[in-house]
Amino acid sequence: MNSSIKLPDYLQNITFNKFRAPATSLETDLPFELLEPRIFERLCCDLVHKRLNLTLTDEVIDILPIGESGQKQYGADIFLKNNENGKGEVTLYEVKRVKSYTLSDYKKAVSRFLNNYDNWGFDITQFNLFVADNISAESIALWQREAMKLSKKNISYRVIPSSTLNKWIRRFPELVYKYFHPAWTEMLFGESAIWHLEKYGIWSYEEPACWVNYTTPKKTLYHDTLTYINDHVKIHAYLPTIEKNSASCFIEFRNGRFSHVLLTLNHKQLVNNFFVAANFPINETSRPFLTKRIDSDDYYCDIGNCRISLTLHEAESFCEALDVCSEEYCQNVENIEDTWRSKNFNYHINSTENIPMLKVNRSLWSLLLDFSRYHDAFNTTGPWSIFDSCPGWLKVYTKHASKNMDAGYHVFITPMGDDNSFSNFRKSDDDVILTWQPPNDRALSTDNAIINPRRYWDIETTHNWIRFELIPRALEWEKEIRKKPLKERVKSIVLRSNGQFPNYDPQKYSKSLFTESPSSKINTSGSVKSLLFVVNELQSFFNRHVNSAYIDHDSYKNLFHVLSEVLSKSDSNDFSYLHGNLSYLEASDMSSLIRSIREHPYGEKSGCGNSFRIDCVLRCIQVSLRDYKSHLNNYEIRGLINDLTPLIKIVERRMLLIRQTRFFNQ
Repeated sequence: MNSSIKLPDYLQNITFNKFRAPATSLETDLPFELLEPRIFERLCCDLVHKRLNLTLTDEVIDILPIGESGQKQYGADIFLKNNENGKGEVTLYEVKRVKSYTLSDYKKAVSRFLNNYDNWGFDITQFNLFVADNISAESIALWQREAMKLSKKNISYRVIPSSTLNKWIRRFPELVYKYFHPAWTEMLFGESAIWHLEKYGIWSYEEPACWVNYTTPKKTLYHDTLTYINDHVKIHAYLPTIEKNSASCFIEFRNGRFSHVLLTLNHKQLVNNFFVAANFPINETSRPFLTKRIDSDDYYCDIGNCRISLTLHEAESFCEALDVCSEEYCQNVENIEDTWRSKNFNYHINSTENIPMLKVNRSLWSLLLDFSRYHDAFNTTGPWSIFDSCPGWLKVYTKHASKNMDAGYHVFITPMGDDNSFSNFRKSDDDVILTWQPPNDRALSTDNAIINPRRYWDIETTHNWIRFELIPRALEWEKEIRKKPLKERVKSIVLRSNGQFPNYDPQKYSKSLFTESPSSKINTSGSVKSLLFVVNELQSFFNRHVNSAYIDHDSYKNLFHVLSEVLSKSDSNDFSYLHGNLSYLEASDMSSLIRSIREHPYGEKSGCGNSFRIDCVLRCIQVSLRDYKSHLNNYEIRGLINDLTPLIKIVERRMLLIRQTRFFNQ
């Protein structure tokens, strides 16, 4: 079926003059008879096209004018072909807009139709006449009987007066809005129809039910579900929980073009594409799912497997809805990570939900497995009889409750190969990464308090237990067992309850994957070393994440304030390096450079989405703190770290999303 119709030039190129507003609220019938003739003809063509789009069985095959410009008789013939039964039957609609239409006029129209029947070459089975006049039902019945007398052909005749047109057009508010004053649309369909048509243009008005009685944006949270609705978009999301760290959402647009179409996004799509630039202004930085159109202010939006066109306001509303979803998503993930104590474990292994904690040598891992097998909780007794031994895993299990632990499983530790070992093919693969398995159905209930050292261990507790208790105890066990005769080894060592490996150095036997967070320095530390640590972390981030970085104007000013304070209170004098990174500033020496640094952000009207510029500023701070003596005191350093807090939050939010990639397939 054709999605559009080809109009004759005299109808295609007409100038639209919308008919006046209704005089009173009692004037509910549209005055078709007062429209200009060609405007009425064009309206009837559009109305026929709209109606056939509902049936999906008819198509407009031709539109021909009646008479030529300058003649008294105006009108148009619209030919419709019905494809439903394969016969290709054709219906002819003739359009007439005259002030008064009589039986004599109708007979002339029917005669003209019959005279041209063979010339058209169509199997026409219906002849319908649009009339702008309001003709009574009795007159229509009489006219149709008279028409039947004019020919023996098996043709049905129908007269469509203005009263029928008023009924038909009520299904299409966009046509009322197109041909009549907006007051008619508001009176017949309400203010929401005007809003919809003014925002989205001349489109089918089928507003989804969720916008009925809508007034202002609304957010609803219930357990792990979020619903948010604004002027253009509704989003319904399922958020991560301690029981299931996954997410998805479906999106509905108010625009009639997408009416009642739900677009779904899975966990991977949300994290990788739709949350990475959350809260960034749409005009300041590119979001991965939006592409600015060259020919207008509109955007192309890639959602799932679809590419749709959105107006600027729709795109802004969509981003706003995603930002709300992102905020709630990250808050839920932060709650999970606080419970698991996993925030500081950023090392990533593909295709696993388990969280890497430590790297150990393969021989040490083999020793830990042997140790667990000889201290099986089901076959031995003693303080270290806390393992449900199995090939390849460590499962900490206690049969009976004690003063420190409840009965049951306490942690599952699984080995993984290091995906990064062969990144340059120069390092041998002799390491095993020990990963912490999030609690599963065997260990988890709906009570979040189950994650604690008495029940199921969090990752930090597990990490410290392995490094500072299990490994030294296993090394001591290995040392002692070698001293015993073979027959006495098992019995004596299993009963041994204490012992520490002498001069044990955790760094020698394991590499911790725990990383300190920049936020740990906020309000807690006032040393140059701490400030340098924060700057190093920020610089590394903005250097790597070039397409997902934006800081607002206040944060931009704070960044330059930190730089000016660091330079003015240090022995840094490498003007060439500093000005090379800040070449957009006018300066001839260190004093003029510091002055320009202080003045620059006040000349800017917005924030900065140029990650390279942010990176260069951080490099200047980094070099000044690292290579030159600083005279900042503790109080000043804490203030500068606080100034960098918004940047720290950007980094940590991005790292949170990267950590979440563990929980969907790569």
